[in-house]
Amino acid sequence: VYADIEVKSPKEKTVSVTEADDLHTINPHDTVQLQNDINMSGQSSPLYMFTGDFNGNGHTISNITGPLVGFLSGTVSDLTISNPNITKSVELYSGVVSNKSTGRIDNVTVQNKTESILYKDKFGGITAEQRNGKITGCSVSLNANSSRTLVGGVCGDAYKSDIKNCTVDMNLTTESGGGVVGKLRKECTVSNCTIEGTYYYTEVGSSCVGHTNGVGKIRDCTSSSTVQGDKTIGGILGKSNEKTIIQNCEYKYSNYHIKRHWWWNCWNIKIWSN
Repeated sequence: VYADIEVKSPKEKTVSVTEADDLHTINPHDTVQLQNDINMSGQSSPLYMFTGDFNGNGHTISNITGPLVGFLSGTVSDLTISNPNITKSVELYSGVVSNKSTGRIDNVTVQNKTESILYKDKFGGITAEQRNGKITGCSVSLNANSSRTLVGGVCGDAYKSDIKNCTVDMNLTTESGGGVVGKLRKECTVSNCTIEGTYYYTEVGSSCVGHTNGVGKIRDCTSSSTVQGDKTIGGILGKSNEKTIIQNCEYKYSNYHIKRHWWWNCWNIKIWSN
């Protein structure tokens, strides 16, 4: 019955985006070239799934009320997202660029110093969950406050991914998390990241990586943030369940209050007070 039916996948094409409405006409496989700054105030998140290439060309998308992409398996690059308002999310995973990513995110800036109340399970200033991909050269400047969640300034939960050359400046209060990554899982590397801001955790956290589960690496990261907490926190790493390699990391602190402190399988760490 179906012998004469030919199934074709959507054709990839290049789309120039000049206004907010254009974002809602994008196909998942398109190559997107952003041509103007865009204000998304009053509009929903535009892309449920995206496998193409989204090039911001240095432009800004502002006042977005959800992730730019729900699930990303393509790339997003050279973009600024200003004043994202991710509050009372109905998703278990919430991120500003994407909720979940298996793709690549390069040179994206996220900035909002207005208080954002975050709910549910995981949140990331770039993506809530990154698996088998890369995040490079991103910058995050946010305020975040939640009583129960796993938060990462760049990524809430990372698995078999590389996160490098990122800068983070957050005022964060949460249950568990890290300035760069909340939880670093199997075969992940965080490298060449710079962290500032103030971090307070009621359970587990640090200014760089909150918790590792599986062999991971943290290299060449520098933090000059304030870290405080009720239970298990650290300057670069809050807690590790297995071997974690930390190399050439520097934690400079001005106000450091902890009840328990974990350093796990660490080499070449410098820690000093101002």
